[in-house]
Amino acid sequence: MAVSYARASRNLSTRPTSGMPYEKSILRALVFMLMVWTLQRIRVGNEFVVSSISMRVVDDVDAVNERASLAHSNAAESRADCDEDFLDNKVVLDAIEVAAVNNENNNKDGKSDQQQQPVWPKIACFIMTHSGNHKTRVRKVLATWGKRCDRLILASNVTDDAIGAIAMTSKATWQNLWRKLQETLEYVWDDHVNHHHHLGRDNAKHDPVEQDESNDAEWFFLKADDDSYIIMENLKSFLAQQMAERNHNRNNNNNHNDVPLIFGRHFGVSIKKLKQDVGDPNYVTRIAQHYEWDRDDGDDDGDDDEHTAFRFPSGGSAYVFNQAYMKLLVDGIHNASAYSINPKAKPPEDLSQALLAYEQSDGSVVVQPTRDEAADHAERFHMFAPSEMYSLERWKPHSWVYKMAPDGIQKGERCCSKNTVSFHQMDRYPGLMEYMERQLYECRRHP
Repeated sequence: MAVSYARASRNLSTRPTSGMPYEKSILRALVFMLMVWTLQRIRVGNEFVVSSISMRVVDDVDAVNERASLAHSNAAESRADCDEDFLDNKVVLDAIEVAAVNNENNNKDGKSDQQQQPVWPKIACFIMTHSGNHKTRVRKVLATWGKRCDRLILASNVTDDAIGAIAMTSKATWQNLWRKLQETLEYVWDDHVNHHHHLGRDNAKHDPVEQDESNDAEWFFLKADDDSYIIMENLKSFLAQQMAERNHNRNNNNNHNDVPLIFGRHFGVSIKKLKQDVGDPNYVTRIAQHYEWDRDDGDDDGDDDEHTAFRFPSGGSAYVFNQAYMKLLVDGIHNASAYSINPKAKPPEDLSQALLAYEQSDGSVVVQPTRDEAADHAERFHMFAPSEMYSLERWKPHSWVYKMAPDGIQKGERCCSKNTVSFHQMDRYPGLMEYMERQLYECRRHP
């Protein structure tokens, strides 16, 4: 221990004996070095922070510019889509005006008759289809005009919950459309009108709802195909005007729902054509004699059998009727003596339903006028796509298009009313349904 103590004493004797103590000198040096190191870190850190902020600002500016550029590109692309003339359909679509949506309660708030606007009816749409079209035509209908129906029934050959299709027992063929229509009418009547149950899809709430009995008079029923396109606003506006005029002419003593009414594009058939289409010549002869149909076309060319004897609404162009008309049909379906044709006959559904209603009403119910008198009698309901209606001159004068047009054909710029309701055969041109939806709605919301 003595040796160690003495060595330690010698070491201590070598430390400075004047000025700042040695320990404080060492501490101060360490503090100085720490300050220098800290200042260096702060400088570097500030440069890093400034650099990071600058990079973020640059990134944000670039992102804004990119979004603006993308928005401009999308707008230009959207404008280009709206300017596109798809298969020469744009000239007709540009001339069509989609009616402004009407407030259905605007005549219930105490306004005077002069201030009141016709109340739009509700439309229950039923579409004839089959399982082969569920993923194609039907999907397009649901994505476009079908969503504007107040109710939607898809009458098919199989039930498909994914789209709301209901199975009918009739075969899914064109020859069986009349039988399928009868079954569909009975379904709609029994499940909706008669018992006030829900009717297919409720497009307002996306679930089945019961119909308010007090609103029965406001309902119309639209029959359309799965390759039809319907401008629902124009259909409702047209029906509202028709009902307002009828109620006014009757001084409001009768409600329009008491009178059977059906609207659509007029087709006309001769007795000769009726015998071919109905498939039962004996029936046609019997009914022509009973109702004293005019066979004389007024000239001496010997083709009196070619003269238009009966009018009916074209099924392809779609037709719409009120509840009283539906009752007439349903009663007729259950009346064995009405439209009692040969069971082997396969008549078209549009002609058959018209003949049934005609007989059931003792010849008093016929298809109502639908041409636009304010537009040189242009048609509202169309059997083809827009471009084809515009160019009807390509059909020969002796073709069925002319022969079945009892009031003549309008073509070119006069083909289609600005208040057009329907087009047909959309499936012949892939993409046309979507194009029409874009032109009539999307492009007009964002001009």
